[in-house]
Amino acid sequence: ANFRFYNAGDVLDIGGSIGVAVITSKTTNPSDTLSQADLACHLAKRGGRNRIHLYTPPDSENVTAMSVDMGWSQRIKEAIEKNRFALARQPIVSTRTGAIESYEILIRMLDGQNEFIMPMGFLPTAERFGLAADLDKWVIVNAIDTLVQQRREFPNLHYSLNLSSRSLTDLSICDLILEKLKLTGLDAAALTFEVTETAAIADMGAAEKFLSRLQAMGCKTSLDDFGSGMASFAYLKDLPVNYVKFDGRFVKNLASNPVDQAIVKAMNEVAHALGKQTIAEFVEDAESFRLLAEYGVDYG
Repeated sequence: ANFRFYNAGDVLDIGGSIGVAVITSKTTNPSDTLSQADLACHLAKRGGRNRIHLYTPPDSENVTAMSVDMGWSQRIKEAIEKNRFALARQPIVSTRTGAIESYEILIRMLDGQNEFIMPMGFLPTAERFGLAADLDKWVIVNAIDTLVQQRREFPNLHYSLNLSSRSLTDLSICDLILEKLKLTGLDAAALTFEVTETAAIADMGAAEKFLSRLQAMGCKTSLDDFGSGMASFAYLKDLPVNYVKFDGRFVKNLASNPVDQAIVKAMNEVAHALGKQTIAEFVEDAESFRLLAEYGVDYG
């Protein structure tokens, strides 16, 4: 899993998912044993890849669920090939002026009738089957092309794009972003790239390297779902991010929950002390927006 090699300028990572079936005195034939090992290998992939799974009898109950997953993975691959996705955008509003200063870009999948499939319908499968980085690449290419067109009419428009944990270890993502910026002439500062706190914690070294490279290109960076981990404040000072986005569970009931109010105040003060701007997600009522402005949170 630590081995990398270079081909035509690209960095290629090798992964290993291993399925194990034990041969015992009760083993009856080779084909059953191989089927068990094959199933265990698929379960290792579903568990996040780069791991070993030992077959046990209850694993056979996973066959149906795995078949559904594999069907979805094929649908996702075909959707990427045939551009069967669409971009949605959610406004990020200044608490001081009430003006929309940026949009968070979100992905939707299109079914056979061109109806939207929401992310929870396909993203978990994409993560399990190693397709999340491919989805990120689709979003990056199409969002940049769209932003370039829209900035002709709205020159100050900015987009914020989400990156999966898989992309943090894929340096070709940075190469793709740089290539698209050169081809389109888009100002790098018009793009902010968001990574979740849990993804950053999982591999701090990779996260720091990846985010630093984005900043060196001129892009902005953001830490999403801040507060969801156990040691948020401890590592925030080490991550090269411009923005900190507070986990929505602390914001959703802000107007009526004194504990959430105290937490948001504390997170905002720490983030500002570290020179970061702050964004609150899940802002769903005027009173919560008013409180965020009062606390000095920069955006909602």
